[in-house]
This record gives sequence, C-alpha cells and structure tokens, in this order.
Amino acid sequence: MGRVYGQGFPRECSISPLAITPWTSESELTQLVTGQWLACMNSTIWPAGSIGIEVRADQTFVMLIVDAGGRIARGPGVNYSGTWVFTDAGTGNGPLALGIRFDTQPGGGTWVARPVFTESPTQMKMGDILGQFTRPSP
Repeated sequence: MGRVYGQGFPRECSISPLAITPWTSESELTQLVTGQWLACMNSTIWPAGSIGIEVRADQTFVMLIVDAGGRIARGPGVNYSGTWVFTDAGTGNGPLALGIRFDTQPGGGTWVARPVFTESPTQMKMGDILGQFTRPSP
C-alpha cells in the first residue's frame, strides 16, 4: 500500500546531506528538479494543506496534498497549480546563477529560487521562502 503521509515532515528532512549534486546546464537542472518533492517546512505561500510539489518537465507544477487514505495526491484545481521557467537568479556568474521562477495560478504570486540539490539523502534546497524538499519514500 505504501507509506501513509500527513504526520510531520519526512525523516530525510532532518538528515544533513553528504554531498552537493553539481549541475551545469538547463538539461541537467530539468532532470534534477522534475518529479515529486515533499516539503521539509511549512510555507505560507502555498495553498492550505500542501505537503509538497510535483514539478513536471513540461514546465508546469502542481502542489501535493494528502488524500483521505493518507497517500500523496495532486491538489485539486487551479489554486494548486502553476508554471515554471528558468531565469537569471541575479548573480550573473555563469550556469550556477540559473534559477527557477514559479508562477502560481490564478495570479497568486511569483517566486524565484536558485536550487541546490544534495545526495544522501536527496534534497532540494530553494532558499528561505520556498524552503527545503526531499523525495517521497517508496
């Protein structure tokens, strides 16, 4: 049946990663960012009940929630979705200045972060506003 979610943050959130995962291109960054990510902290910028985000290669995203059975599910409707694009994160110092801009729907807001990915455990760090995420356990 899989893991039941909704009781606190994933254990992987409290583990200090062993290494940074390097990337040097949009293609590598797309591979790293796509998929489901569970939040390691509460955020006031995402809709109520959101526990994470599913980033898709087609440059859309949907917020994740816990369904009635305790499983990860996609949030319903436009309030839980949006688009993302690559953008200059502001430093102008080569490929590591590449950031991701998330635009929420409908007109909910725009947030830009320069992601850092880690190994052992896999985490995505998106700064103080967007937060830290980890992959769901199987």
